[in-house]
Amino acid sequence: MDKTAVATVMAACKWRLLKSGVSFEVRRDFANVDRLLKEIDKPYLTPRLSSEINDFTEKDAMWVILKSEGRPYGSVGARFHDIGRMNFGQYLQETNSRHYGVKDGRALAEIAPPAQDMCAGKLAYFGDMYFHPDHRGSPAQLRDVAVLCQSILALEWDYDYVFCFTGRRAAKVARNLDYGFSRWTRNAQTWAEPVPDGRANSEWLLASSHDDMDHFFQSEAVKEDRQMSK
Repeated sequence: MDKTAVATVMAACKWRLLKSGVSFEVRRDFANVDRLLKEIDKPYLTPRLSSEINDFTEKDAMWVILKSEGRPYGSVGARFHDIGRMNFGQYLQETNSRHYGVKDGRALAEIAPPAQDMCAGKLAYFGDMYFHPDHRGSPAQLRDVAVLCQSILALEWDYDYVFCFTGRRAAKVARNLDYGFSRWTRNAQTWAEPVPDGRANSEWLLASSHDDMDHFFQSEAVKEDRQMSK
């Protein structure tokens, strides 16, 4: 990963957000993060990012907390997991079964064929993006938040793939605004009945490889340099 390009993009996103009155902090004190998430009225927390289910350390998980006028209003969570040679589909099946308490190990009735091998090795998960309804912001601001978070992950972890799951509408927004994801699979996983609260069979899997993200950041850095030189 071209860390100089990543830093350039990160600085540009941070500058625009600060100009619009948005600041952020990276938090790894997970007990306090849980309190902050309640403070911003976040209605859900996926088990993959729950500190009550996972034994997180400062090296493998973080939250980006967004603030306006010094008060938190939004959040994005992330975690790192090296699955070695395990098939990605198997990883999804095993982790979802454990997270949702499915004893027979089959939380997912089906995983779409394109999703089975969509990621591998060292994984960075990007999820639980949430903004209080009073602070939705503009599409440009939303993109800056997403790309800022991508840059934080890229500087923090030497991953092979970054991925997330999201609903159909949010996936279309991510594609239109270009969050950096280059691989897309709709209806990526079908849940066994009953479908867990907050999940749906219409979820999309978004992902990018290390090389895809390297190219994304280099391209974005060139664009930012051009904007600065005007």
